[in-house]
Amino acid sequence: MASKEICLYPPVPVVHVPVRLALRDIKPPPTTDSNKDDNNSKNSHENDEKKKREALINSNFTNFIHRDKISDIKIFIDGVQVNNSPNAEEKKKSPILSSISKFFSGDSNNNQKDHFYGTPDAQFIPLNKESAIFIPGVEHANKELTISFTMKKKTFELKSTIEYRHQREWTSIGAQDGGDDAQHPIRIMQYNIQADCYTSPGGYPGCPPYSLYRNYREHVLSNYILEWKPDIACLQEVEVRMERLRNSLVDAGYQHTPLCDLAKYQEEQAIVYYRTDRFDLIESLLVNYRQLKDLLKPKQLEPLARSSCTSKYIDLLGDSMHHNKFSFALLKDKQSGSHILAGSVHLYWGAPSYDVNYFLQVVQLQIFMKLAENILERNSLPKDTPLVVSGDFNNGPGQKAYILMESGEYSLNGYPLTHSFNMKSSYALRPQGEPKYTIRTKHFFGSIDQIWVSDKLKVSKILEIGDHYPIQLPSLTDPSDHIMLLADLYVSNNNDKLTTTTTTTTTTSTTTDDINNTNE
Repeated sequence: MASKEICLYPPVPVVHVPVRLALRDIKPPPTTDSNKDDNNSKNSHENDEKKKREALINSNFTNFIHRDKISDIKIFIDGVQVNNSPNAEEKKKSPILSSISKFFSGDSNNNQKDHFYGTPDAQFIPLNKESAIFIPGVEHANKELTISFTMKKKTFELKSTIEYRHQREWTSIGAQDGGDDAQHPIRIMQYNIQADCYTSPGGYPGCPPYSLYRNYREHVLSNYILEWKPDIACLQEVEVRMERLRNSLVDAGYQHTPLCDLAKYQEEQAIVYYRTDRFDLIESLLVNYRQLKDLLKPKQLEPLARSSCTSKYIDLLGDSMHHNKFSFALLKDKQSGSHILAGSVHLYWGAPSYDVNYFLQVVQLQIFMKLAENILERNSLPKDTPLVVSGDFNNGPGQKAYILMESGEYSLNGYPLTHSFNMKSSYALRPQGEPKYTIRTKHFFGSIDQIWVSDKLKVSKILEIGDHYPIQLPSLTDPSDHIMLLADLYVSNNNDKLTTTTTTTTTTSTTTDDINNTNE
């Protein structure tokens, strides 16, 4: 049985109140007249102190409580006072509790200081167990946590919720035949992290409003992604503005494919992160469907643009700013020397007609797979080079894009759409097939996220989803409406079918000019 763990994100409560627990002094305005008498100086000082107190009380998240203002602190679970500290008596003797001082001051050299609240000059709550004044246990799950503290004879209560994050189990997929490569699997993460522009509190009434904001979600996302240590992470709905998330992943040794141009109001995109200690980047490509003429060879684009079956969808893709920026990363394993091409996709959804959505998706996918062929050709690599196409397909088993990926062909009103790769979905190898859902919201739940791999890659194990999720995501511990998928892969020495058992270099950056030079 998997070990149980209680998670409070961040490890100290983040609360939706007009006063934030952190340190920032509000300096009074400088005195310009040095000839004022003592009474005027005293009155000026009192006015400054009054303004300072008013600013603290009426904070709009830009001002913070100084730790010296705190004189007492108590913790309650569902209204019952608790004390989780073994040194409680010793701390009570301190004029200002040592734990509170540590709790609010933090480490002045803490690298996270410049990123968490977006206030580089502020000391903030350090996010670690040593500095936490309360560590929740299993018995506290789903109960209300109240922190009561006194500031200048005024008592404030800050409320947060303790949420239990269930552990997930692995399913092993048969015997391994990959030799040395099987001993060093490639861990692929698939995760639509939900863009901040789609997390309006009004759309998620069951989720505490503060947990939908970017500061909170970026902290949870970075910890959640790094916890699983993926070699390659295919993420969707990534915003350029998510600097804290990006910085935390880069600091942990990851790099990413190109970012879109924020100045052109391109809100979100699909992206590939990869571990720099394992892979060398050979080529990366941002696939913007508004620039198809710069991406596809003329002989690939012209038939799609001329056909009455597909031309209107090409036009729609050229006009859309929505779900139209995907990514490729061609990587070389530093240890084995083998290449792997990883693609992150987010197929279109948002047209008023279901048919338009589904037809746009298969056209997007057809183009994406052609671009995969082009990348391998540009780098003189064989067509059976290991390929991973991971993403939010907005499609499930039996639907159009799924059929195209699985069979390699689909007829769009008589127009043949094809690709040359033999692909399989990692989670379809489970005894039960694809999971019941990979997204769970108030309005929709279904299995629409997949990790597709070519026949040169074998699946060693996948991370099960389970059935413990609330009716609606996101939540305090799961920061997206989609559920993260994880698969361990290895390069196979043969194509034998596997049985399933369940258990608990030189880097070049491709530019538009480079692509045009290879177009025919």
